[in-house]
Amino acid sequence: MENLNTFDQLMNYPIENKLEYETHRSEKRFFIVSNDPMLNTKYIAFKKQNLMFCAYDSYAAKAGSTQTFTGVYCPIRLKPEMELALSRKHWSDYILLFNKRKTGADVIDRNFTITAAKKWNFESILSEKEVHLFLELEKQIRPLKLLIQHNYIPIISELKGKQVIGLETNQWVSKKEDVDQFLNLGDMLLENIIKASSRFF
Repeated sequence: MENLNTFDQLMNYPIENKLEYETHRSEKRFFIVSNDPMLNTKYIAFKKQNLMFCAYDSYAAKAGSTQTFTGVYCPIRLKPEMELALSRKHWSDYILLFNKRKTGADVIDRNFTITAAKKWNFESILSEKEVHLFLELEKQIRPLKLLIQHNYIPIISELKGKQVIGLETNQWVSKKEDVDQFLNLGDMLLENIIKASSRFF
């Protein structure tokens, strides 16, 4: 069997699963807003049910313009100020991260660092079940981050200007088994949080 590069390996996923997809090579764009022409960019985006999957890699000579990530995202109905970023605890968090928050739930506070500009009741949407789903997914995809942020990923047209929930890594994910886990466990985790968030309305 021919060895595929990571881009073609990932592109096989939506093709084999009969999912509508788009890449930087596509003539018609449905998912991704036009990019900066100064960036050398490659991406693959596709949608599975409510989840938008996006693998993105860009390079530019300008400092700070290089960016690589893979994530699954969808809209969530929360107020714009209700934002957070959650990741596994690391010793450097104590030095490098600001606006660290606690939930009061031992299983969350022991394993994770949460940052947010404002304190709100995070524990109302995060339970032990979501913790276990995150840890299970992180066995295959790491580093992993859960985020809720307004207008987080405006390059995805249907999420522009919305409150977004997502799971993201700073790696290019291309293996079929990793994409499966990202979509399946990611869907379960995000859907649980979205259902829990409905209590705010």
